[in-house]
Amino acid sequence: MKKIIIALAAFVLLVTPAIAADRDDKKDNGHDEKHWSYEGDTGPANWGDFSKTCATGKAQSPINIVRSDVITGHLAPIDFHYNDHAKNVVNNGHGIQLNLKKGSYIVVDGERFDLLQFHFHSPSEEQLNGTNQDMVAHLVHQSAKDQLAVVAVLFNAGNKNDVLKSIWEKMPSRAGDKESLGSFDVAAMLPENKAYYHFMGSLTTPPCSENVKWYVLQKTVSVGSKQLSAFRKLYYHTNRPVQALNGRVIVSGN
Repeated sequence: MKKIIIALAAFVLLVTPAIAADRDDKKDNGHDEKHWSYEGDTGPANWGDFSKTCATGKAQSPINIVRSDVITGHLAPIDFHYNDHAKNVVNNGHGIQLNLKKGSYIVVDGERFDLLQFHFHSPSEEQLNGTNQDMVAHLVHQSAKDQLAVVAVLFNAGNKNDVLKSIWEKMPSRAGDKESLGSFDVAAMLPENKAYYHFMGSLTTPPCSENVKWYVLQKTVSVGSKQLSAFRKLYYHTNRPVQALNGRVIVSGN
């Protein structure tokens, strides 16, 4: 426990300048309004042109989770309270996103985070022991204090995923299009075992804002090979390269 406290203290000192830089970026009107992408001159290597934090931040995501370096901690389980009240499926020009109506949330250490939306990347942005998984869903939550928390669900090619069927049937093929979706069972998309890896990080796209709480579920779930192919016809290689840890600690929780 003493090692965790010391490491966390050092990490806070390390990332404070980056958080301040991110605030400066937000003051610069339109800085994150430009069109970024995952390749070429507007790809990840040049995201610093859209937000300084993407280039200079010290707590950037995604990361490579090396299991042998993970610290076993006595962390509280995530308490999931998800309903099935969906709003629509959107092709936002960078990926496929499901927007949700209010009411779904998680509780971690007594703090509530409301689920705003979730979206997919393929392959996964996070790495486990240096390996990307086939796909990941990032479930984006926000607290009453505007603290962000992201739960990551990793997918690997295997059996068809019936839970994803309603989204896949509605996926718009053109950027900017959206389709109504009355319901979606978010809880059914999660693995049965909800043990997780926890660390502090950032958004994985511009403006790359830091001080984001990450919870990467340790167990993967299946996605059918045809489902994966259908998604990749629209968006493939929508993953930012992994970023340096810079002294951050990764803790495993129940």
